[in-house]
Amino acid sequence: MGILDWFKNRPGQYDPDRVSDELVQWVVEKAMTLTNPRLKLLPTCQKRLTPAVATTIEFLRAQARALPAVRPVSSTSWSADPALRAFFVAPSDIPPVIRNVAILIPHGLTERAFQIV
Repeated sequence: MGILDWFKNRPGQYDPDRVSDELVQWVVEKAMTLTNPRLKLLPTCQKRLTPAVATTIEFLRAQARALPAVRPVSSTSWSADPALRAFFVAPSDIPPVIRNVAILIPHGLTERAFQIV
């Protein structure tokens, strides 16, 4: 038995899919604060919401893993990417589309973007 055995044998140390109790507790408190802060006054509210929140977190993590890989969207990558060629007729069609996406403008991403959904 070594000094660091407690560190090596922690539950969930190598399990990134495990939903931590701290995360579930934080999400439950956040949900109660956003929906109705008076829910905190009910003695069993957090206990009753915990299983549903844990299931929701697991579901959302599974959905995030199922998303396709991120691909750069730029006129220079058009010729090498069949997905870009399916969406855009020519490489010159990409910059006007990206420039008109309102969410990219405040972040200075009008020259290139990532991900086609």
